[in-house]
Amino acid sequence: MGTKTYNNYEDLLTFTRASGGHALRPVSYGTELVTNGDFSTDSDWTKGTGWSISGGVADLDGSQGGSSDLTQLLTLKANAIYQLTLEVTDVTTALQLVTITNTGSPEFSNLSDTGTYTTIFIAPSASEYLQIRGTSSSASTIDNVSVKEVLFDQPDGTLTLFEHPTNIPRVEYDADGNRLGLLVEEARTNLVASSDATGWTVSAASATDNTETTLGAFVGAVVSSNGADWHRYRPANITVTSGTTYAVTLFYEYGTSGDVLLNFRAGSVANESRITGAWGSLTIPYQNAGTLTILEETALPQNVKKIVAKFVPNFSGNFEIGIGPHSNTSGETVIAYAAQCEQASFGTSYIKTTGSTATRSADVASIPVADFGFNTEVGSVVAEYTPIKVTSDVSAVFEVSSDSTTDRAYHSASTGNHWVVRSANSVSANIDIGTIPEGANKVSAVYKKDDFAISVNGASVSTDTAGNVPTSITEMNIGSLYNGFYLNGHIKSIKYYPRRLTNAQLQDITS
Repeated sequence: MGTKTYNNYEDLLTFTRASGGHALRPVSYGTELVTNGDFSTDSDWTKGTGWSISGGVADLDGSQGGSSDLTQLLTLKANAIYQLTLEVTDVTTALQLVTITNTGSPEFSNLSDTGTYTTIFIAPSASEYLQIRGTSSSASTIDNVSVKEVLFDQPDGTLTLFEHPTNIPRVEYDADGNRLGLLVEEARTNLVASSDATGWTVSAASATDNTETTLGAFVGAVVSSNGADWHRYRPANITVTSGTTYAVTLFYEYGTSGDVLLNFRAGSVANESRITGAWGSLTIPYQNAGTLTILEETALPQNVKKIVAKFVPNFSGNFEIGIGPHSNTSGETVIAYAAQCEQASFGTSYIKTTGSTATRSADVASIPVADFGFNTEVGSVVAEYTPIKVTSDVSAVFEVSSDSTTDRAYHSASTGNHWVVRSANSVSANIDIGTIPEGANKVSAVYKKDDFAISVNGASVSTDTAGNVPTSITEMNIGSLYNGFYLNGHIKSIKYYPRRLTNAQLQDITS
């Protein structure tokens, strides 16, 4: 039996995630697909009653007497990802919607404000109409309509904190452009309503909205000290429980200030925990509202800083997060971008919320074993992966499974359960090799009757020499078990060998 090699993971994966999800990734865009999107001529668009094109804009004048559309047929790629942008330059009465026909829901609705609207959609077919609709009373002017294909991982791509649409896998890169791999995370909820900093309540300071970063996910606010008080507060819209652990993630950029102040506050300065200081030398001067621990400090592209802190409050009730300059000198600034609060001991990727909390669904990835010549009697699996956090919980890197707990074999990036094999509802092997180190890891594992083995990072091979192999295996789950237990991290590669690698090979291939 030979070995098959696959280079395109998307052709192999069965993948679902019932929500959008952010990941740092090189993003570029294809050629413009809208003809005359700048309305330089009165051509290429089908105009309904009340629509006109003149002076470099398209105008709906309110005379239509009913719904009226401005449309153009687009040539797309079915199931490819596209970015749609449109500028509303004047509005008396809102446009009703903008849609790509047959998608099932509007891309935009109730365009009641001037400005540029941007969204991502997946093409339902190769030929679709771009449809811009007004109601019987709509009176608006638009310009610069654009549709371009979103391209990932190209040499000309810009690292962007990109929100991948529903059911699109996230391959993430670090801030230096190194490929980390497929990001697989459990479902998480951001308890911060309106996570984007624009519109936050600011105390004893001034804030200017609409400071943009090309990182992609954020439109922030410049928070300036007024010379009297340096406290900057979020609205009290998070309810916490005393003794419960929360992971708080904050995104910001230094403005004129060399220091930042991050507040964790319950009602007053006397009941506040803080993180302060310059990047690389952040400190926790006091912890009156609860215990703070800095878990992560990451410098992202475009000068954006990301800090993740574990917070265990000593109170129950409303909880405020604040970002601002650690100085009360007039004119000192920090740019606040976004905040996230998860009820967990470690943070996960950014979850954008708009006016309410939001949940990012779990990433679920698998490959049918029929697609890669699975050997039911013997095989070796080799994987490279990086967990976000190593805990005692099962954090599955991979599992060959019969969609049950009775027949399976899996590796966990945890403090135990490193190579677990079950057959006919009995444990054949459960090999413990000590706590998996945080950071990048390589594992090799073998299943064979009376011959189970595992090596991590080139360490001596650990074995179990008694037990049966699982039967009726139908799929390989990637980053989770069939019934949950997610890696919460990145999987760089997985290789399968339909034979028993030698112990020397197991060590060598993971060194």
